[in-house]
Amino acid sequence: MTAHDKIFAKVKLPSNINATILEAKGIHYFTSLSISKVDIGDMMRSLIKQLVLIEEKEVNEKYFNDMDMRDISYLSEVFNLMLSTQAIDIQ
Repeated sequence: MTAHDKIFAKVKLPSNINATILEAKGIHYFTSLSISKVDIGDMMRSLIKQLVLIEEKEVNEKYFNDMDMRDISYLSEVFNLMLSTQAIDIQ
């Protein structure tokens, strides 16, 4: 996390771990798409790696291997909120 990163949300994951989700920018979205070749699992992994801090630390490979499925599902829902068109005010 850098001084320029904005926080989207601070949450307690279902496994009772504190997570900070950073505000996503185009670079995060397009990097994830490029890395994943539109594979949803790889895309989610990339977004988590770029935008989530667990107990104020960046996510590493060991954490991915041990990550609770409920936490992955929860973070997926948060990312869906970021992508939601409901927040768009069309005039």
